[in-house]
Amino acid sequence: MKKVALVYDFDGTLTPQDSCIYSLFPSLGVNPIDFWRKVDDFGRDNQIDPHSSGLLMYTHMAEERGNHFTQEWLALQGQHIQFFKG
Repeated sequence: MKKVALVYDFDGTLTPQDSCIYSLFPSLGVNPIDFWRKVDDFGRDNQIDPHSSGLLMYTHMAEERGNHFTQEWLALQGQHIQFFKG
């Protein structure tokens, strides 16, 4: 089993918007409002914090659509993120 490290901007210091907005949600065909509502419900029902619940849901949704979290797929998603210039 390969280990994967995901870098996520939880507090908005790296990107002007949630980093999922740029390519992850569009690649999964996900409406952000609906996604976060499902994440909140799933986390509450399973006693999982929202960040872990969201990462788990990303994984499931990507795999359901045939997009496995490979290095290549993650790199493609990261290419579209707009970072603050500094």
